Amino acid sequence: MESVKLAKFKGIISRLFVYAPTVVLVVHSPRLHDQISDREQLLSVGAVCMNLLTAVCLMGFHGNWLTGWVTASPGARNYFRLTTGEEFVGVIQIGTADVVPADRRRPDLDAITSYWE
Repeated sequence: MESVKLAKFKGIISRLFVYAPTVVLVVHSPRLHDQISDREQLLSVGAVCMNLLTAVCLMGFHGNWLTGWVTASPGARNYFRLTTGEEFVGVIQIGTADVVPADRRRPDLDAITSYWE
């Protein structure tokens, strides 16, 4: 039974890697540090993802930062051998898109932005 579940999971995971020729799995691996909090380390990993996407774009490629089920999946953690305390921050797909998908609906910035004077 376990091997059937593992085979199914491998099939699901493998689909992440068919949409782009390059896929980067970004992992937050916090280290105890007197001066750099875990929160700051996590924010830095997010900055890595964003800067990678910016670099990809500047090089003329397309990129997509995915989160969702794979970043929270215990199966994915085990499959990719994350250690205790490590977590996925994202899956970055990099390549050249045949068709660039339409941007999804975004929040109204005027409704969520406040100004301090």
